[in-house]
Amino acid sequence: MYIVSTPIGNLGDITFRAVDILKKTSYIAAEKVSHTKKLLTHYQIDATCLSFREENRVRSADEIIRLIQSGHDVALVSDAGTPGVSDPGQYLTERCIASGISVMPIPGASSALCALTKSGFPSDQFVFLGFLPRKGKKRSEILAELAGDKRTTIIFESPQRVKKTLSDMDEHIEERPIALCRELTKVHEECLRGTLRELIEVIEGREPLKGEVVLVVSGIERNEVRGPSLSEDELAVRAEEIFKKYPKEKTGSLAEILSDETGVKKSLAYRMIVDAKVRIDEGEEYTE
Repeated sequence: MYIVSTPIGNLGDITFRAVDILKKTSYIAAEKVSHTKKLLTHYQIDATCLSFREENRVRSADEIIRLIQSGHDVALVSDAGTPGVSDPGQYLTERCIASGISVMPIPGASSALCALTKSGFPSDQFVFLGFLPRKGKKRSEILAELAGDKRTTIIFESPQRVKKTLSDMDEHIEERPIALCRELTKVHEECLRGTLRELIEVIEGREPLKGEVVLVVSGIERNEVRGPSLSEDELAVRAEEIFKKYPKEKTGSLAEILSDETGVKKSLAYRMIVDAKVRIDEGEEYTE
């Protein structure tokens, strides 16, 4: 099975090797067949397409594996970019490996790396989060981790949800540089740069965004001030006291209390409250 990267916008962003593979393979497994056929038509590729998407991935994977085991090559493509990155392609790759089938990547376009290089933020260390959970505890936990990460972070988001995501980030992390990239490699490519609050204000003052969005968040400064006077142990104790006093309050509200009392940044206060809750739940708190 070939994992073939396709353009994320500009149809010219495909390698000679990728086109050659698509022309030679017996079948092309596509996330959205109608979308992929536009690319195939552009490069005059006449191939049999199979539907492989999240909704039918189990049944389609069985069919694809049978085809490969019977002697056919299959090329896996996504709607855009590299298959297996925040799409059902990962499942097919796992199934093929488990079945002893050779997997051959054909590298190319990636919106995550495209946005990273366009942002201008440090790229020696970075973390890719894909799409965040839409709500709930897991979303808050991820944002709390992001608040203390020194690495550049890359996040996928839809244009409809990007404003809420920026607002949620603003509740969890301190002001820091962020780049909002959309319509990458297309005619209306755009990169908005600024702090979280600046970008929120920009988005509120314009028409709704269109096109998939990639957010690139700069990591915290290595010399970030942890607090004016209290040690982390002292902050941990105070976080537990606040949590016990207001057990029904939201984590963000408790973090505001801790931040206001101690002068530490809200991002650090939030992490302290989350850690305090975990310790208390596990019976390992600092205080009795």
